[in-house]
Amino acid sequence: MRLQADLEAFVKGETVSLCLEPYSAGKAFFGRLSDVSDEVWDIRSRSPKPGLRLFGSFAAPNQFVAFTWRPRSKPWNGRQPMGDRYDQEWEKMKAECLSQWNALFPRHKPMHGEDADDYVTETGFSLGDI
Repeated sequence: MRLQADLEAFVKGETVSLCLEPYSAGKAFFGRLSDVSDEVWDIRSRSPKPGLRLFGSFAAPNQFVAFTWRPRSKPWNGRQPMGDRYDQEWEKMKAECLSQWNALFPRHKPMHGEDADDYVTETGFSLGDI
């Protein structure tokens, strides 16, 4: 239910935080994953534990397409956790996102931007801005 509330906040245009720099997302709602040119992001629903991560890409400003999810720190609902940021599960999730994106949108690449306002207009802010 907490994940649903987090997603509804984004859809309603409430303020969300983004981190454009991989491995630095901390408490950001959106974190861009490495390699940034792939434009794969995770949405971070942090509480209650184990916390969940949704993986996907932006199609346009304010339009995030999520493809898959995983618990962050311990097994949940039959899914294994992600492990630390160097765990191969992160690469598997990224590859799955890119594969699903290409199957659904073969003529379009995920959106690329240079700052938080490119991805989330008016209500987004970069952790680097604070």
